[in-house]
Amino acid sequence: MRFLFAWEQGANLGHVSAMLPIARILKARGHHVLFAVKELATASQLLDAEGFRYVQSPVAMGIVKSRREAASFADVLAEGGFGDAGVLGAMIRAWETIFDLSRPDVVLSEFAPTAIQAANINGIPCMKLGSGFESPPETAPYPCFRPWLKLNRDQLLENENRLLSNVNQVRRDFGMEELSHLYQAVRADVSLQAVMPELAYYPDKKARCIGPLFMADEGQQIRWPGLCGKRIFAYVRPASETVMILEELEKSGAEVVAFIPGIAETLLQKYSNQRMHVITSKAKLSGLLPDADLTICNANLATVSASLLSGVPCLCIPTHIEQLMVSCNLERLGAGRWLRRDQISKRFESTLNEMLDNDRYKKKLRGISRKYADYDQSQVYVRLANTLERMKTDVSSG
Repeated sequence: MRFLFAWEQGANLGHVSAMLPIARILKARGHHVLFAVKELATASQLLDAEGFRYVQSPVAMGIVKSRREAASFADVLAEGGFGDAGVLGAMIRAWETIFDLSRPDVVLSEFAPTAIQAANINGIPCMKLGSGFESPPETAPYPCFRPWLKLNRDQLLENENRLLSNVNQVRRDFGMEELSHLYQAVRADVSLQAVMPELAYYPDKKARCIGPLFMADEGQQIRWPGLCGKRIFAYVRPASETVMILEELEKSGAEVVAFIPGIAETLLQKYSNQRMHVITSKAKLSGLLPDADLTICNANLATVSASLLSGVPCLCIPTHIEQLMVSCNLERLGAGRWLRRDQISKRFESTLNEMLDNDRYKKKLRGISRKYADYDQSQVYVRLANTLERMKTDVSSG
């Protein structure tokens, strides 16, 4: 069988990381897997050594961005191509070209909404797998994740109806029937959310949560120095506040392993010492988190999930809305804290010390650790591969 693994939106390693173990299983079973990816350089880091082929996925260009922040998933779709019928149609035709070249039996979408629509138009079975952010409840309108914008239902629906009009214009061009709701345009044959229900982005009882997917055993093996004191694992993207964070970590007296991809060489040299290990390539979480006392991160779902399963509280510094939603859920659980980037200079030191000195966060996490004690990520990947293999027959017969 032939599988196409599609990624259109979002950034960094998480999207390819979630699909790679499934691709390995399918490849070992004799199947062909092609990746269509948003970021070629990111894909190269993970796929080159594995021998998987990849191509550039269609990317939305020429979309006029809204003056306000995204208020719901409809705005995310708008910027990803649905906001312009011409762009959307071109992206679907580009996906058709990829389909013609790769002849997939099944498409796996990891945040690839136009690929889902293209698969639907071309009658190719499609599984949607993601964090859950890209799978909001099928309601009209979609839930607003920025309530402080104070948009009413009519305003949200007006925006969705504009996107729906674009979708239907494109579908008419392809000889397809029109849709009644925007959510139908990104509905896959199978939709699964790789998230713990405690961290789910939306309250949705119909969501099929299969547990978090992250690469715990990928990367270099790093060991704690074994000196003394607390142990902190940090994974943050370089930003204006990076120096302040490193300064406070150095002052804390804790052992630190800090993964900061793209950090300036001068900072790497300045803050690397016997007690602080600053690295620019991925480290194996399985060798670090079981003995860590705190994780500091940008609230990317994979790192937060891996930390919680290991009983490690998180101090989060979200940089976009998905990470903010994870941070709020984490704090609501009592399993961590979060700070805005503009709060780092005044509150990072006190928050860091409070979390290192206070046992209440770890106590909260004991229940979660017990609940997921039998969670076996490797078995989840096997079941996902099995489902993908069955989809061509299941969808055709259904």
